[in-house]
Amino acid sequence: MKRSDYKLLSCILVILLAFLCMHFLKGRHEGINVDIYTDGELIGSYPLSRDRDIELDHNTITIKGGKVYVSSADCPDRLCIRQGAVSHTGDTIACLPNRLLIKISGQESKTTYTALHFDTVVGIDIYNAADPDSVKAALQDLCRQYELICSRTDERSELYKLNHKSISDNIEIDHNGQSLTAYKVSDELYDMISYGLDAYAMSDGLFDITIAPVSDLWMFGSGNNSIPDDVMLKEALKSVCADNIILCPDSYVAFTDDRTMIDLGGLAKGYIADRIRDFLKSKEVNKAIISLGGNVVVMNNDENDAYNIGIKKPFSSSGDIIGTVRSSNGSIVTSGTYERYFESDGRLYHHILNPSTGYPFETDLSSATVISASSMEGDVLSTILLSEGMQKAVKRADELKKNKMYVILIDDDGNVIYDSGSYILN
Repeated sequence: MKRSDYKLLSCILVILLAFLCMHFLKGRHEGINVDIYTDGELIGSYPLSRDRDIELDHNTITIKGGKVYVSSADCPDRLCIRQGAVSHTGDTIACLPNRLLIKISGQESKTTYTALHFDTVVGIDIYNAADPDSVKAALQDLCRQYELICSRTDERSELYKLNHKSISDNIEIDHNGQSLTAYKVSDELYDMISYGLDAYAMSDGLFDITIAPVSDLWMFGSGNNSIPDDVMLKEALKSVCADNIILCPDSYVAFTDDRTMIDLGGLAKGYIADRIRDFLKSKEVNKAIISLGGNVVVMNNDENDAYNIGIKKPFSSSGDIIGTVRSSNGSIVTSGTYERYFESDGRLYHHILNPSTGYPFETDLSSATVISASSMEGDVLSTILLSEGMQKAVKRADELKKNKMYVILIDDDGNVIYDSGSYILN
């Protein structure tokens, strides 16, 4: 090598060290690409977040731990090899004789929307939006819109008015000789109720959206940790039956029992997460993470740049995870007996209620996770699996795998006892 080449390499190394310090301070590499050039021509671009070795003739470039190295090169002198990590803040020549250039580029912009909606914390990370402020404002409007559709406690909401039979747009219908009042609802609420009835049939009645009168007595999440009076529970159960709901054309809904009320808590967040994903796609957002409590939806056009989604260890006070699910596109939903519960006389009472007894389901599972394309499907199925208990849940999970829906089951001792996608049990 010429003396001028050594001087150039020395200058590059000094600059790289400064850039490297900046890189460590930022501590971020998600969304950054490693661009490799020879003789000024781009020959490959790779995500910095994914470990790999790249073979280029007699050169090996290694991406590991959010850093990129030239781990070996066909150079006449070892001084030509850049042994340190390449910074994401600039360019570097890794080997002058081979005219190899590595450029770190493409750090993505991220906009985050965080708020309280649907009795949970909503967190949405959006990457590379053309107009992030506009998208963020639209997400807030969308969440508020859905609260005014499916909240069971807000007197302004559509579901509250349907439950209290106070929707002014209604018609009289004849159902098997019985005169009923049918109430006009939005397409969104109609779709959720319709899917709830499908889930009722699929689960042989375990998943019942008419559980609302019983839920009102338990008041999970209100801080009132007391067991309802048994007489009152039995009275409330008289109006719990999804067969009491009649779906009519043009988004009208009727009830064969005026006391029947709907609770969409087992599927609404999944439905809304799916609609948020649809909205982001319509705004040409190709990468995002949508989190609505136990419902997580991920979007990423690059299948090689997947997210790691943690599965919480049941009843962990410190938020420990029992493992992770790696996914670039799809939904991960977890239902658990640890989400809302209280203990009385040594017995645990959780929020997933049996529509046959009015009491929490007796189950030997503490959580069920479903990995699927639809968050609403995952929402419903995770609840059903948890309700069924280990033996039936495993059989159902085996069937779901045939449709590319994968299940992770954790027993009441906190052990992963089933993992159809081999996400945690390898």
